[in-house]
Amino acid sequence: MTFTKLQKLGSYLWPTLLYSGKDVEGKPMELHLTKGRLRLQVEDAIYSYDDLYHVFQRAFAQVELPDSGARALILGYGLGSIPYILERHYGRQYKYTGVEYDRTVISLAQKYATPRLKSPVGLLQVDALVFMDRNRQVYDFICVDIFHGGQVPAFAKDDDFLVDLSNSLAPNGLLLFNYMKANQADFDAFYQRFLAVFPQGRYLDLESNFVLVNR
Repeated sequence: MTFTKLQKLGSYLWPTLLYSGKDVEGKPMELHLTKGRLRLQVEDAIYSYDDLYHVFQRAFAQVELPDSGARALILGYGLGSIPYILERHYGRQYKYTGVEYDRTVISLAQKYATPRLKSPVGLLQVDALVFMDRNRQVYDFICVDIFHGGQVPAFAKDDDFLVDLSNSLAPNGLLLFNYMKANQADFDAFYQRFLAVFPQGRYLDLESNFVLVNR
């Protein structure tokens, strides 16, 4: 089930409220259909906004994406902006595993977002740290998009987590790690830890965010 054609047309005139409630931490959360796009807002921050998620839109344009059919892992799935962008703008269809901590967000994604996709998506309601600690699968493409209060959580910056990412990445696989600009010294320290695990790594400077790339 997704939104109707009438709702989509009406959203170009006025945002259509699809859901209002709270996330698992009790913060107000609303899902609107705005000009044909799903916009999920938690408090004052936009959590997901379809292909207007400019950070990954720009990052994908600067890397060599895997061919369609590849196995992809998204840590911090949200409403699935990443697969939506990859299908709509890059013609890529992958076999997705989506990891998302918030059960309400997963429910909304399953109801409104994933039915639009051609790619198969398996959604898991689990903490990314727990998932990576237990994961034994190997992926061709991994996107890390984990934030807590606008910051990358401490566990995602630890050496052990980076090593788990490396162990989960297929030979010649691609890793993109989204990192919001806030504290340059903090990023510099993390970038050195990143390079210790991914010696050929680099980062893309994308206005408000850095996206680290393993190669």
